[in-house]
Amino acid sequence: NPLVMQSLVVIDRDHSDTDLAADLAGLPAPTYVATNPHTSTGHIVYGLSSPVCLTDAAHRRPINLLARVEQGLTTVL
Repeated sequence: NPLVMQSLVVIDRDHSDTDLAADLAGLPAPTYVATNPHTSTGHIVYGLSSPVCLTDAAHRRPINLLARVEQGLTTVL
């Protein structure tokens, strides 16, 4: 992600079922899952269809929605 645009939501998962976590939680399939082959922990990545602008001149509603989505995914996963 560039500093002023966010096009990915990356969730850190420190449990051994990282590759199955989204499916087990009933969430849509992630865009990408990166796992450590030794521990099966890793990161779950969702790509956004439209990047969100994060500058001071940006509209607050998309930024607030992105923050709520990130918080929800973090809580569920």
